[in-house]
Amino acid sequence: MTPRKTLPILLLVLMTGMAPARAQEGAPLSGERVFQLFCAVCHGPAGKGSPFGKNLLTPVARSMSGADMEKIILEGRPEKGMMSFSTLGKEELKGVVAHVRILQGMGALEGTGAEDAPATDTATTGTAATDAAHTTEGQRLFEGAAGCATCHSVFLRGGTIGPSMDQLALRMRAEELREALTEPSKTITEGYGTKTAILPGGRRVQARYRNETPETLQLLNETGDLWTTYFKKDLQELVESPNSLMPADAFTRLTGPERTALMKFLATLD
Repeated sequence: MTPRKTLPILLLVLMTGMAPARAQEGAPLSGERVFQLFCAVCHGPAGKGSPFGKNLLTPVARSMSGADMEKIILEGRPEKGMMSFSTLGKEELKGVVAHVRILQGMGALEGTGAEDAPATDTATTGTAATDAAHTTEGQRLFEGAAGCATCHSVFLRGGTIGPSMDQLALRMRAEELREALTEPSKTITEGYGTKTAILPGGRRVQARYRNETPETLQLLNETGDLWTTYFKKDLQELVESPNSLMPADAFTRLTGPERTALMKFLATLD
C-alpha cells in the first residue's frame, strides 16, 4: 500500500467501524447508503473520483460487468489501496452496484453478466457516443483479437508477462503511448527487460528475468505463471536482449479503425 493511500483507508475504518457486519445482522442498507458510507470517501459522493479513488464514470468503468464490479468490491484491490468489503450482504452488494449504475447514468440495471453492458442508444450522436463505441470495441480488441491480454492485464484480468495497463493514461502521454505501441523495443519498462538463454537441453528462449546474482537468476516461462531458478553455469548462453517480448508489428498489423479503437480504450485507463 502506498503512503498516500494509508490516510483515507484509516479514515474509512474509523468512520465506518463495523457497519457492514451490523447491517448483516439487521435490515440491509440501501445501495446508496452503502456507497455513501464506504465508497464516497475515496470515489467521491457522485463517483467522480478523488486523489485516493478512481473515477467510476469513465467509459471503461461503465463497460464493466456487474460481476466484475462485485468481485472488486468483495476482494478489494490491495495493491491500489482499496480494502475488501467482504462483509457486505448479497442485497447490499447488488444494491451498491445498482447505485453506481445510476451514478453512471445507466439506471439500476439488473443482473451481473453481459446484460449489464449499456445498450447502444441509436439516437445518441456526437463525439461522446463515438468515443464510447470506440472504447468498448477497444476493450474487445485488447481482450481478444489484438492479443494484448495474453501478456498485459487490466481490471485484474489478463497476463503477467508484460506490465499491467491499469492507470496507463496517468503514466504515459498520448505520444508516448503511440511510440510504445509502434516501437515496443525503444523503451522497455523497468523490471520487464529480457535475456536470451539457451537452457539445459538446448532450447533457446527470450524471457523476463529477476533476482539475478553472479551465480543464478530466475526466468519467467512463456505463459507467465512460473519463475524457474537456473544456475548460470548450466546455461549454454545468456545475453541481455535489446528487444521487447511484444511483437514489433503487434499494433501496426491492426486496421486503422482497430488502432483508433484500441488507443481510445487505453487512453481511458486512469
